[in-house]
Amino acid sequence: MKITLRELTEDTVKEIFDTLIVNQDPVVIIYIDCEGGDPLLAFGLYSALTLSGKFIVTYAVSKVYSAAMIIFLAGHIRCAHEYSHFLIHEVSFEEDEARTMQAREYKRHAEELARDSNALFALIAKKSDIKVGTIRKKLKNAPDSDWTFYGEEAKTLKIADSLDVLPRDERDYLQFLKK
Repeated sequence: MKITLRELTEDTVKEIFDTLIVNQDPVVIIYIDCEGGDPLLAFGLYSALTLSGKFIVTYAVSKVYSAAMIIFLAGHIRCAHEYSHFLIHEVSFEEDEARTMQAREYKRHAEELARDSNALFALIAKKSDIKVGTIRKKLKNAPDSDWTFYGEEAKTLKIADSLDVLPRDERDYLQFLKK
């Protein structure tokens, strides 16, 4: 089964959930070119993928930004191209300009953002050779609070496993894994 992730929206996540349930293929290949989205949707999709019992391959075709990193990390094999572009930053949200919030609501949002950022950084640390402290230091020193890098660095950091071209047919992955 092949999936292309270009947007991380409720509709996209629902469509992938439904496909995971219906499709009986043992291998799921997810091609990612996504600028991110809601981290809670991404964590939900990550859970669905990792609990599906299927072998997950994620491929960074181009952009793996923000919450799309969560989906990329769901792969049993994570592949990137040398020109794949990754972006890590603290979790944020866009607020409607016309809406007024009280101080306690701002505080609650700040606590939720900190919790979600901690969860994102912990997942990255668990699935790579990067420590949470290193992520925080990189973000603190970045001029725009975004840490960006290409495929080769993703491989060095063990975010990506490979820069190789993998088999195109799902059945071939089972043979690929035996090598």
